[in-house]
Amino acid sequence: ARADATAAADLPLTAPRCGDPTSGHEIAAGPVAGGGAGHGVRLVRATEADAARLYAWRMEPSTMAASREDRPIDFYDHLRWLARVLADPGRRLFILWHGAQRIGSARVDHTADGIELSLTLAPTARGAGLAVSVIEALVAEAATVQCVPRQYLATVRQGNHASLRAFWDAGFRAWWGDVLAGDGSGLVTLRRAADPAED
Repeated sequence: ARADATAAADLPLTAPRCGDPTSGHEIAAGPVAGGGAGHGVRLVRATEADAARLYAWRMEPSTMAASREDRPIDFYDHLRWLARVLADPGRRLFILWHGAQRIGSARVDHTADGIELSLTLAPTARGAGLAVSVIEALVAEAATVQCVPRQYLATVRQGNHASLRAFWDAGFRAWWGDVLAGDGSGLVTLRRAADPAED
């Protein structure tokens, strides 16, 4: 999915704000879609101390090409973006851990349309089948807040086949016409109902 450490202007959130999760600072990935075992991925809340690492992941060429904002950004713009995200109760930014290794970042945003999930895996963590576990961990984390989302959302570049497949395997769906044709932006929005009965 897209890398999210961008300096893009933040739109105001019009959805009701949800409180911080009561389950603590970390959450471990549970079973993935289809009943398989998790991969031991943990979500740990990011802090200002993670700024340089987040910036390095964001500026990695293949990550930047897959990002919604597919252009380089200035480090000081990145710091301002990070400060806004960390201060915003409607957004939660995480560092992904696998064992003793940091393997990427992920974010949960509360929007008017639902809860948007996004993740970035470091190049060394790709191809190991971890993305679906991360997505399921984000869904589980979002479920701990004091609101009931209508749906989960993810925005992915059309050519980012690995991310499209990961979100598809995690139960997200989009019209295939949108995936193939897009809306001119090069981006596709995938959705997963919060209530499985609505899928």
